[in-house]
Amino acid sequence: MEYELVISENDTVTKYSYRNLKNEERNMEFSYDKVSKQLVFVFDQFIPSNRTEYLNNEIHKSAFTNYGLKEPYDDGTGPILFNPEYGVLGIGNSYGPDFIYLPNSNLELTKDVIAELYK
Repeated sequence: MEYELVISENDTVTKYSYRNLKNEERNMEFSYDKVSKQLVFVFDQFIPSNRTEYLNNEIHKSAFTNYGLKEPYDDGTGPILFNPEYGVLGIGNSYGPDFIYLPNSNLELTKDVIAELYK
């Protein structure tokens, strides 16, 4: 699936809008609170986990932090790989499809990101 990323920000919040170019019902929006470092997706809040950051210079110069649900529940979304400069790299979802946002289609990088999500 092809997405267009639109980033908007103010002093405290950065919004990342992923617009699906073929089906607007698949659009996704995330908000990042610069002060608390929390990520919000739909109604869920995500916080940085203690897991090692993921760095792959083919994707971005800065490392990605692994975010988990602040209040976990059985069929909750996550984990999420994110950094404020790039936005969301990957979303794990045990009850649905994973989402990987790469600048170009690359099967090997996609596999690497999925493996990182489920370490």
